[in-house]
Amino acid sequence: MGQFKYKVADSAGKVWVQDIDADSEDDALLKLRTRHYTVLKRIYVNESAWNVFREGGFRRKKFDVCEFTGKLVPLLQSHVQLPRALQIIYDGSSNPEERKVVENLRRGLHEGKRFSQLLKKEKKLFPVIYSSMAEVGEESGELTNVLEEVYKFLKDGRDLRDFLVTSSIYPGVLLSVTVLVILAIFVFFLPFFADIFTDMGRELPGATKFLLGISGVIIDYWWLWFISIGGGIWYLRRAYADPEKRLKIQGFILRLPLVGELIIKSQMSRFFRTLAILFQSQVQLLTSIRIAVGTITNEVISNSFAQLPADLRGGGKLSAGMKKSQFVDNETVQLIEVGEESGEVGEMLGRVAMAQEERLKVQIKRLLALFEPVVLVLLALVILVVVLTVFLTILEMNEF
Repeated sequence: MGQFKYKVADSAGKVWVQDIDADSEDDALLKLRTRHYTVLKRIYVNESAWNVFREGGFRRKKFDVCEFTGKLVPLLQSHVQLPRALQIIYDGSSNPEERKVVENLRRGLHEGKRFSQLLKKEKKLFPVIYSSMAEVGEESGELTNVLEEVYKFLKDGRDLRDFLVTSSIYPGVLLSVTVLVILAIFVFFLPFFADIFTDMGRELPGATKFLLGISGVIIDYWWLWFISIGGGIWYLRRAYADPEKRLKIQGFILRLPLVGELIIKSQMSRFFRTLAILFQSQVQLLTSIRIAVGTITNEVISNSFAQLPADLRGGGKLSAGMKKSQFVDNETVQLIEVGEESGEVGEMLGRVAMAQEERLKVQIKRLLALFEPVVLVLLALVILVVVLTVFLTILEMNEF
């Protein structure tokens, strides 16, 4: 049992510091929620240097739109007015960037501007779907429910990114160790081994000379590697500035085995999730399509939906327009057709998005499962070749 301290707010908007005894932090947060308190900030009683580091005290924290929405929605659900809710978040925040954004929103509301208009001005911080759905919520009087859906959307996206980062930690460490071990072999071990036999006045075999040649290139021309990497990055940036070259590069990436399929699933899951949220919030279909296509960063994929708005304006069905894209599979088209027939297109789009996300996670797990043994086999082969070369060199020299 431990003691935890939080800055909280109740349904009336009153803010104070609450001490609570709990077995864990999750248990403490659960107890606060059952009392209908909104947690604004976690406070450490004896704040150590480690806690400061863990909370980002040594670096400037950026504005997190998901975290902000997670604070705003419970306050609105407790019937706190929007300006007051923003004031509570401002008072409870220790992040200067968040305080700046919240203050701008609060000031704009006092000037008589609409919340959605203020969000559009902060388009670098709030995605287009955020301001569009906020506008729908203002017009329908369901701003709280709409923002709750936005929060779920943002949280799902963050959870997916966290899954990608967490899943890539071990392979990243494994690859780094492998590269370091290979560099150590070619930079330190092989030259040391060659010096020993050179001092004995013996000529090295061809295989050993070949490995030493690779070692010499790594040691003598190390600067060339940095120039090559820097030049490659510079060229890619220049190429991405050219629309035609950018399209070719993105198309080439999509054709890569495993990686291309992973990107397609990632882009399509984001597209269908955005479309489902907008459609269920009764945003106009053409507007929903425009916003959802705008979330796709790969232009090859987004261009495949270029004809979709025109087809819809001409009275065509969504499923028929989707079928024209080579990145939408037949199963997805059939599910959308069923949704159109039953009048539950929004629900079907949500199921499609969920299926796409599950396939994406499965694909990531398969890719990582394949990546680990490949790296280990590569390291084992390099070590085997070096050991065999050294062993054969010793045997050849003992024959004299």
